[in-house]
Amino acid sequence: MRAVVIVLLTVGSCNRDRPEPTPEWGYDARPGNATCLAFARPVANADVKLTPTFTGLSWRKAVWMGQPPGDPDTWWLATQDGEIQRFQNTPGVTEQELVVDLSGLVDDTANEGGLLGLAFHPDFQNNGYVYANYTATGLTTKIVRFTSTDRRTINPGTELSMLSVDQPYNNHNGGALVFGPDGYLYLGMGDGGSGGDPGNHGQTVSTVLGSILRIDVDAGTPYGIPPDNPFALGGGRPEIYAWGFRNPWRFSFDAATGELWAADVGQDKYEEINLVAQGRNYGWRVTEGDDCFNPPKDCQRAGLEEPVAVLNHLDGDGSITGGVVYRGTEIAGFQGVYVFADYVSGRVYGLQYGVGGEAVVEPLLETANDFTHIATDLNNEVFFVDRNRGVLKLEAAGENNVVDEVPRLLSQTGCVNPADASQAGSMMVEFSVAQPFWSDGATKRRWFALPDGTQATVDSDGRINLPVGSIVMKEMALGGQRLETRLLVRHEDGRWGGYTYAWVGQDAQLLEGAATLPVGATGEWAVPSRPDCLQCHTPEWGGVLALSTQQLDGLHVYANGAVANQVDQLTRIGVIETPSDRPGAFPSLGNPAASLDDRARSYLHVNCAYCHFPDGTGGGDLDLRAWTPLTETGLCNEPSQGDLKIPDARIVAPGEPDRSVLYARVATRGPTQMPPLASNVVDEVGRELMREWIAALPGCK
Repeated sequence: MRAVVIVLLTVGSCNRDRPEPTPEWGYDARPGNATCLAFARPVANADVKLTPTFTGLSWRKAVWMGQPPGDPDTWWLATQDGEIQRFQNTPGVTEQELVVDLSGLVDDTANEGGLLGLAFHPDFQNNGYVYANYTATGLTTKIVRFTSTDRRTINPGTELSMLSVDQPYNNHNGGALVFGPDGYLYLGMGDGGSGGDPGNHGQTVSTVLGSILRIDVDAGTPYGIPPDNPFALGGGRPEIYAWGFRNPWRFSFDAATGELWAADVGQDKYEEINLVAQGRNYGWRVTEGDDCFNPPKDCQRAGLEEPVAVLNHLDGDGSITGGVVYRGTEIAGFQGVYVFADYVSGRVYGLQYGVGGEAVVEPLLETANDFTHIATDLNNEVFFVDRNRGVLKLEAAGENNVVDEVPRLLSQTGCVNPADASQAGSMMVEFSVAQPFWSDGATKRRWFALPDGTQATVDSDGRINLPVGSIVMKEMALGGQRLETRLLVRHEDGRWGGYTYAWVGQDAQLLEGAATLPVGATGEWAVPSRPDCLQCHTPEWGGVLALSTQQLDGLHVYANGAVANQVDQLTRIGVIETPSDRPGAFPSLGNPAASLDDRARSYLHVNCAYCHFPDGTGGGDLDLRAWTPLTETGLCNEPSQGDLKIPDARIVAPGEPDRSVLYARVATRGPTQMPPLASNVVDEVGRELMREWIAALPGCK
């Protein structure tokens, strides 16, 4: 899991007086556990169908449909050749009226050109603003604003040009326009076309091509730049929100969590779905789907985001149409499912994510439709728009329920004292770590529980692997304010799932998605979503980051006052098997008795290696585990995929921290920071450690 804190923190010294061991043990016997056991993961369960609706109407080349804010009785529908129609939200409607004919402005002669997307301003009922994305003569993408004075029609003469982008080719124009929950307008821009992105626009942030943009239409002339855009202060086009896309034709925000889901149309092999976050690089043209594209093998994936899910063209798919997360009320068993389609195969899919560390994609329906857009009404019910054959509504077709046994309150989990949820239950085994992962200065408490009759194993890397049914619990606090308690649950299928409880009064409530909690009078703490948790807690690393002999092979002060070695304690009571090898605990960062190299390498292990190791999710050839020889880490004197504008940059340049991209990423916060998900405040102790270590390196031996 990850958390971000946006408050000014003072980090104390890492030099702490070590407690002396005592004759007593923290636990005389293994605690029994009858209640803190893995619950079933939530699973949506519903049969669905697509039912033709508005069958009294017809269109050609339909590309978009939506309802104006505050007007659930009306739909607007746009066609590729430039017409916008308006009709009543009545299934038996037979009349439609022309809002505007933009065919005089729109050039739809190219297959992927024309009027491609619309968006209503959130305050449309007051200002009448409608935004359009279309291609004009001369291979130009135009983002414009029109004004509807009567909220029924548009005068083309009200057009205000917002952004014009010259296209090098006549395909891959993107097209999506969506207002986010932050009030900003998000725009999808393709890579400019041809095949294989010959201009490498997806990886070039000095162009808006191959990116999702974010602009503030309520500030500036003709728009403003949100101050937290990745390149708002320079280094790339300030409009860019995320990049590395081939052709993000359709994307949407989850109405419950605010997460941005984007479907990216692929080249020859794969279609992909991404959960898009600010300042991230989604790979194209280095990768297509989850495979190397250019170069075709051994590509450098460091700093690239992996797709949530991939469709293979060998299965008949060929052009993905994203997609919305179902948040309606008519199909209860479909809650939280991302539903999307493929234009080539006509197949409709459902995707469940955030459980088990990977997406579960299920084909739902086989159709012969050419779906160009998936729309939602103001009640979050879902409608599929066929290019030439009308509109179909997603409906329940049979069993309609949700299997969700996740406790709604921390006090109901069986892992805490039900009369005082701030106190761990007697079945929980408390532990501490030699070197905490940096979380912007948060104070943490940690416990775990495993089913009676089971035992944790220890692998050759020292990772302590808990059995199925186990739960790990961590509490996060700042300045004495308890903020959240997180559970990592190893479900029956062997995969881990993450669940966060936010503290309100004397108990903590389950969060369904990401959230922001107040800290003190002015601070904020950002709680991760379940998918965010699993970007770090990956199956490749074993799910739990902190449980290893290197983290636990040291003294811990137990609740009864005893001070004992944790590995000795856990083996003594049979919670873990006796490790075959005990290399000792990681040193604390400021421990003067430990060598500079040991402290630096353990820091990289704790904060980076869970992604950057063989078969890890970080990509590239980095292996940052503490015991890997420096010559085999991929760090030393190696060129970096992104040089951060550092002259003659290397990942680590021995003796020269200021030429080292690793140091720059640790020492700054923003889209290029490392770790990428965990912090908005620089770890000053870690930064200084990295600088001192690199400066002292004599070479790559």
